[in-house]
Amino acid sequence: MTEPTSDISLIPLPQKMEPKTGRLRVPSNLRIRVEGGSTEQLHPTVSLLGQWLSQKDASIQWQATHEEAEIQLVLQPGPSSEAYRLEIRPDGVILSGSETGWVRGVAALTVLLEEGGWPCCVIEDAPRFSWRGMHLDVCRHFYP
Repeated sequence: MTEPTSDISLIPLPQKMEPKTGRLRVPSNLRIRVEGGSTEQLHPTVSLLGQWLSQKDASIQWQATHEEAEIQLVLQPGPSSEAYRLEIRPDGVILSGSETGWVRGVAALTVLLEEGGWPCCVIEDAPRFSWRGMHLDVCRHFYP
């Protein structure tokens, strides 16, 4: 058995990240199952995942049972509207959270993919602040 992968890198650093042993290989036809959500709620997540998978020569297939699916999306609102829990195991991925949390979790999945698959880990994250920000240094640059 291999040691847990400790060099998992995500920016910004998640609130909780626990490396596990093993990897999940990404098949060419990735099967997804949804629990507790509707098609309208899934549109942003599925679009993001579909765009990303097309670059990796893979596609999405919907499954009825969780035994067949590599990725399970579970609608389970957390402490904030953007919170998510991502568990990557050798037999599949469970991503739980709100609709926005799903998008954040799929973004984390795209960053974590390495040659040979996803490293097994458990990630729990939510934004520290409810706002987004940007700093423009107007002193050293001209902004029209």
